Parts: sequence; structure tokens; C-alpha cells
Amino acid sequence: MIRKNQRLLNIVNCLLDISLIALAYLLAVWLWLGVYRDNLINPAVFLLRTGALVPAVCYGVLMAAIYYAFKLYGSFRFSTLLDETVALLKANLLGLLLIGMTLFITREVNFSRGVLALFYVFSTGLVVAKRVTVRTILRHFRMLGYNLKHVLIVGNGRLAFEYLDSLRRNPQYGYNVLGYVAASPMSTGYTLQLVTKPAAAVEGDE
Repeated sequence: MIRKNQRLLNIVNCLLDISLIALAYLLAVWLWLGVYRDNLINPAVFLLRTGALVPAVCYGVLMAAIYYAFKLYGSFRFSTLLDETVALLKANLLGLLLIGMTLFITREVNFSRGVLALFYVFSTGLVVAKRVTVRTILRHFRMLGYNLKHVLIVGNGRLAFEYLDSLRRNPQYGYNVLGYVAASPMSTGYTLQLVTKPAAAVEGDE
């Protein structure tokens, strides 16, 4: 069930990224060519009316593929928001370089550098804001008991305690520890159920 939900979340994430990147292009054109250049007819409106926004959507699809290559689609249980933001900055910079190379190869000299710079800022900002929102929503649902992975720890040694301590200190991972299996109780500062005692079970069989 969790894997099915994760696939659905990945698809929604991808479609939202494509939409936000297209929106970022509109914002960049509106702000730079419309507001900053003080044009009476805003070019952003022209793009919407003529369907010239299609290249931005295609670029959004390309960026979604780059995000996938940067492993930005998947479970974020063990990645921090900072790690994800840095990866997004790198991915968007790569996309910006690809646009620059394309403009150079096709000898397109009429494309505004101001639009390009604002496009990078807006696309990065919108995608990061979206992912912060998604993380917040997922954290809320995990606090309510949804989208959790239930685990049973085997052993009561130092590594078992460190693993337990890591999960309890990082609830954003979305793991619920049901208890542990060991021959003797674990000395921890947490309330944890001892599920069974393997050694005692063997002695009883004998």
C-alpha cells in the first residue's frame, strides 16, 4: 500500500513540477518584459493567448527527467530539506546551462537574459516551496498515524539501541517501532515492548 501511494505521490510531484516551471516562465516574462520594460501589452498574456507557452512546458518535462536523474522523486524519509534544496539548485543550474547551450547553438540572440535569470529564481523557489509544503503535509499525516512503516527490532545491543534512538529522534522518517525481539530486556529511555524471548522459548521446548 505504501509503495502504491509513493508511486502516486511521485506522479503528482512530477506533474506539479512541470506546471510550476511553466508558471515560473510566465512570471519571469511578466515581471521582466512587462513590468520592468513597462510594456502596455504584457508578453505573458500574449504567450497564453497564442499557445507559445508550449516550449516552457516541454522544458518542464525535461527538468522532470533531470530531477529524476538527481533522485528527487521518491521517498524523502532519510533526506533532509537542505539536501533536497541543494540537489534542486544543481538540477536547475544544469537546466539553465542546457538552455544557454541551445540558444548559442541556434544563434538565438533575442532571448532576454533577464527573463532567463528570473526564470531560474522563480522555478527554483516555486519547486522548493512546493516540496516544503508536501513535507509538511506528509509529516502531519504521519503524526495522525498514516503513511507509517511499522518495524520490529531484533536484538538489544548497542546497534539496536542506536537504531531505535535514531528513529525516535527523527519522527519525519515515518517509522513506528512496534517492539523488539531479544533474550533479555533492553535498557533504554523509551517505553518499548519486549515481544518475545527466543532463549527462553528454546529452553521451554527442551
